[in-house]
Amino acid sequence: MEINFKIQKDTNSSKSNSLSDSHCLDTDLTNSFYRFSWIPLIICLPSASLKPSYKQLAKSLGFKLSPSTPLPHHTHYMIRTLSPSTNACVSALLTLPIISSTFLTSLQKSTSLPPVPTDLPLPPDPPQPGAASKEELQVYDKLLIPYEKQLLSINSSIGSQPHTYFGHSLVEQDFETHWPNPKDYLPAKNPKFETFEPEKFCRVDEGRKGVFEGIGFIDFRGDESLVTFSSPFLSLCVRMELMC
Repeated sequence: MEINFKIQKDTNSSKSNSLSDSHCLDTDLTNSFYRFSWIPLIICLPSASLKPSYKQLAKSLGFKLSPSTPLPHHTHYMIRTLSPSTNACVSALLTLPIISSTFLTSLQKSTSLPPVPTDLPLPPDPPQPGAASKEELQVYDKLLIPYEKQLLSINSSIGSQPHTYFGHSLVEQDFETHWPNPKDYLPAKNPKFETFEPEKFCRVDEGRKGVFEGIGFIDFRGDESLVTFSSPFLSLCVRMELMC
């Protein structure tokens, strides 16, 4: 993943740069740097489960929803009720974390900004740009300093636009703690499968990738229009054949 951006120090010149995963940006302003890490989030789910609210959340946060069968580039498989279906088995073989929609609920909560208080003090009126005298600028500075101190006393991490941005989201404060852990958002078990254990099935096990290694599949289906297949295992074998 590469991000293109420009650093503009004045109106007459600008410098183009690009950032890739693990690159660092030194601001030269605060004696600190920022490390960029690209964490893809591509959630596979049944097309019937794709709600408008999920689409809106994906658009606002910048992740993708893929209403399709599980594929290697997906990062999660989301399902409401878990059973040993073909898609669930393929997800397990691809070592995709299997989650419920509560994962998105937690993600939305962790990335939401704190509400802006309604009783924030109002900033002093700025002087007219280019038309203010030295005395007017000095008066404005004297009014601005106590206003900023008052804001910082309310929230020490407040930004330069407190009436639209009042503090940081939970993931901005502590990513490791507040990024949702898939293990905490497992889907409910289908009651028809009494001995099925979602905790074991949803365990991410790298060894599953080699389950079919060295095994060949011979397709005896014939004409699909003449045969109805109800065996989940046969469907899984066909799916694995297409993925190889």
